[in-house]
Amino acid sequence: MPLANTLTFPWDIAILIMLSGSFGIMLAARHSLKRWRSQILWMRIVVMLIGAVSTLFFMLITYGSFIEPQLITVTNISLPFPLHESVKIAVISDLHVGPYKGAGFVKRIVARINRERPDVVLIAGDLVLSDEVTPEAIVALTPLKDLRPALGTYVVMGNHDHSIYRLFSPEQRRPPDRSDLITEALKGLGLIVLKNTQSELRIGDELLRIAGIEEALSGQADIVKTLQNAGTGSPVILMSHNPDIILDPMSRLATLIIAGHTHGGQIRLPWYGPVSALPTRIGRKFDQGIFRLDGGATLAITRGVGESGPRARLFAPPEIMIIQTIPLNSSI
Repeated sequence: MPLANTLTFPWDIAILIMLSGSFGIMLAARHSLKRWRSQILWMRIVVMLIGAVSTLFFMLITYGSFIEPQLITVTNISLPFPLHESVKIAVISDLHVGPYKGAGFVKRIVARINRERPDVVLIAGDLVLSDEVTPEAIVALTPLKDLRPALGTYVVMGNHDHSIYRLFSPEQRRPPDRSDLITEALKGLGLIVLKNTQSELRIGDELLRIAGIEEALSGQADIVKTLQNAGTGSPVILMSHNPDIILDPMSRLATLIIAGHTHGGQIRLPWYGPVSALPTRIGRKFDQGIFRLDGGATLAITRGVGESGPRARLFAPPEIMIIQTIPLNSSI
């Protein structure tokens, strides 16, 4: 069995069990109500409640597993930014191509981004689901070549791209790092991969720096190298897959920090937020959206477009974040 299936198979079995179990309870409750028409009222009410809860559960599992993960939403955000011209930035993260998402879904993401006509596209890591970078996974990323930003598409690697997707005990052997293979594939598609490096963009008469740091869990992250020359007058956008980068005070040299990794919790409840703990050290407060940090920096966390763990999303649909910068001379 391919490794990708060993990662997803237990979750798919769990979803199948929940669907079949709730459906069975629905049928049993309906059958009991037909048989117990002469039974006392409170017994019928209890059976009706059980049937209603199981029906709701069945509908939520079906929606979260097969419908919401295919819904592409666009979140529009306006941010003050120290440039005299406006820049439109499209942000995605966590494509996780593999058993759950393929080339067809990536093609839909690309088409939706192109409709927004961004100046820049930023992809904040985790392009694959597992360390098994198969030819099929590379092919699934091919539609990214059709992105048409005016100024370029920039990418950083995530933990899955480095084959880090769970904790390994000392006696276990970590799968081989395939990030170089992904990097070469992306470069072949015309994308710019940043690994502790910067790229400069000319915006009118001004300079914008886009810096990308390597995934922290890979042991290759170097924020000093990544942010060299930052704070010298030109604004910097720092791309980091993991938002834990803000724990390093040096990250405040950036004007805007772009991150993913959290999936927004992937499974959320209204008024409560993420059901499970987030895979970060900064905690559930930083789950998704825009956060103003001390020192004047802004953190933008997108909930991503793909899934890891269960194939489900609930109240956290795939997101394309569109950031429109507000020029310094704007009266808005």
